Amino acid sequence: MEDKLLKDLAAIAALPHVKYVTLTPDVAVASVYLRQTLNLTFFDSHYAATALNLDRKVISFDKAYNMVPGLTRIKPGTFNFKEETEKVRKLLEKVKPSERGFAAKSVREDRESH
Repeated sequence: MEDKLLKDLAAIAALPHVKYVTLTPDVAVASVYLRQTLNLTFFDSHYAATALNLDRKVISFDKAYNMVPGLTRIKPGTFNFKEETEKVRKLLEKVKPSERGFAAKSVREDRESH
């Protein structure tokens, strides 16, 4: 099961144009504000606050994002997932698997560096 998880995580990490960010205090405060003022769910408020903080858009069927001032929601039907998925598939064919234990080692090194 761990091998499948690592493979899936490697596939996600290899997605082009995807940026992974940590939760900052500013985003957390903005998330609480959005949740309280717009009645967004816990996760929707975090996604919206993060997107706003990074000046990004949200791809979602959820119309709740339309209520967030300054946030642009892209409906998935207008995004060519098939084409983008094919690009990712071709990219992943070139990705070599990580060495065994790489993820655990990386997490440990990251924790120890703080």
